[in-house]
Amino acid sequence: MEKWNDLFAAVGADATVTATEKEAAIVNPANGNVIHAYDESAPAGEAPSRCGEYIVEFATQHRHFEDMEDAIDYVRELMDDETLPLEFYLDGKRRFGGDIQRAELPLLSQAMLSERFMVPPEQIAAYRFEIYSWSGKYDAPRADMSRLP
Repeated sequence: MEKWNDLFAAVGADATVTATEKEAAIVNPANGNVIHAYDESAPAGEAPSRCGEYIVEFATQHRHFEDMEDAIDYVRELMDDETLPLEFYLDGKRRFGGDIQRAELPLLSQAMLSERFMVPPEQIAAYRFEIYSWSGKYDAPRADMSRLP
């Protein structure tokens, strides 16, 4: 698929990429992790979506982008383990999430997560969290907040 050529070039030999007209799947051969990229652009003559035309999804998180170049940059950040999805759970159910930068891992604390995700400190203490990485090297299995300072 010609429209995915820039994505194929950005991924290089680091993964296997399969694509259809509207979706590309990038598979890490070392562990089976998959990043999905979706083309949600409107057909010719129609207005584009207000949420952006490209979606990148990995683990528990997804992001919307208006430009394919920005989506490709995000894919590279995920593949380089620079951006790490983080998900919060309460009573065993997914509640909310986002991502953190790998450089922030040494700073990870209840106070930092409370501020970043705008959850009062006394409430965030009740959550459990998981961190995901493309390589698997930075994965953190579901843990109580008490594990953090």
